[in-house]
Amino acid sequence: MIAPTLRRIAVELERACGISADVIAVRNAFFGPRVNVSGLLVGGDVQRALLGRDLGDLVFLPRYALDYTGSRFLDDVTPADLQRALGVPLAFASTFGEVLRILHDPLESDVRGAAVSPTTNGKAWVDFQEGGAPVAAR
Repeated sequence: MIAPTLRRIAVELERACGISADVIAVRNAFFGPRVNVSGLLVGGDVQRALLGRDLGDLVFLPRYALDYTGSRFLDDVTPADLQRALGVPLAFASTFGEVLRILHDPLESDVRGAAVSPTTNGKAWVDFQEGGAPVAAR
């Protein structure tokens, strides 16, 4: 449901910051096409939508697609599983402010695993670092 709005924001982001961003809507095959909220996305559907595409340097996904602890999607796929399958670092964000912070201060490590960050937004926030050690978004 949010893809058209995110596409407009991506155009504005490119104009303002010079950052190129593509928005890819994920079809929810797991629960059916009438289910169109990010909180019910599963890792397998995300993987099918993104696999084989030029994903650039970083893929942002909605934090609400993960469970409370940030450990896995509803289909038991972990962020680390999805990251390995796609071959590109993943970042999860709940707000556009979090997206901007990550873009401003990119991840400093070669991404290998997932861990719950010490900073949260009232839920859990996932960031990635080699060895699974938490890294807070700045």
